[in-house]
Amino acid sequence: MRALQLGCPVAVLGQAIYHSPGLTAQNGLDAFWMAPPRPDPGCVSAFIRALVATIQIRGVFFDEQGLTVGVDAAVRRLWLERVGDALLGDGQE
Repeated sequence: MRALQLGCPVAVLGQAIYHSPGLTAQNGLDAFWMAPPRPDPGCVSAFIRALVATIQIRGVFFDEQGLTVGVDAAVRRLWLERVGDALLGDGQE
């Protein structure tokens, strides 16, 4: 993910949620080593916005303040029944 944000070419060798045209190389390793494609900044931005809106919650697990932020965000999504809205395509934002 960080490499995409920095505009570095990325080849995926296994499965990755971000393996998509515009983000990562799609033509195999030989083509990647000959001419590695850089990720499209617009695609990277849209992908990160989609993650933030659907499956990512701000917060951390290793300090009290970050944990509180994470728990509050999770509770808010559950209370408002907004878990995976964009993934289901119901149009609620």
